[in-house]
Amino acid sequence: MAALALDDTALVVASRGSIFVAAANTAMPSGGINAFAQIMVGKTPPPTITGWERVANTSREALPEFSVEAGDTTSLGTWDTEKVRTVYGASNISWSFRPLQHDADTVIKLANGWAAVAGGGAVIGATGWQFAAAYVICVFDGTMVSGFYIPNNDSIMTGLPQLSVNAFSEMEVTNTIKAAGTAAIPAHSDGRSGLMQVFDPTAYSSAT
Repeated sequence: MAALALDDTALVVASRGSIFVAAANTAMPSGGINAFAQIMVGKTPPPTITGWERVANTSREALPEFSVEAGDTTSLGTWDTEKVRTVYGASNISWSFRPLQHDADTVIKLANGWAAVAGGGAVIGATGWQFAAAYVICVFDGTMVSGFYIPNNDSIMTGLPQLSVNAFSEMEVTNTIKAAGTAAIPAHSDGRSGLMQVFDPTAYSSAT
């Protein structure tokens, strides 16, 4: 394990960002997180990010937020020694984001719906809102780019449009994170599966 050190460039202010969605366990493109940053700045021609789509216009006031529900912690002991081992229960890790665009394509993708046969728009089904997905959260802080790759999520829309006269109307999608497939994130040498990949801040590059 590398030694810890002070590095002010590793501090992040999430001043601008975007979310990208793909089928569960879709691999990262060869350009890594910088490829998604190039999409955000409108680089021409755009890089190849096969299988990924941008969730355009998500909430600035309610940024993506992670939540950890830790499992029970139990201390085991013997007659000789009161505390010998600590057993940790499984944790449930989720996160949510709030899309603002109400176009049919966005609603169909994030509510697992379908196009209306007549009249236009999208249909939200009576059941089956859930879907499996991979996400990339790309964050800009000045000229620095960081973010997260979360390959395996159970996703469901948990908030239908909340109308407002003072702000953009928001929907909400909640995602429960599961272990990543080994093709998306290789397992550790001790056999542990990966959950998500956190990208340290690096300078944006327009090079392909």
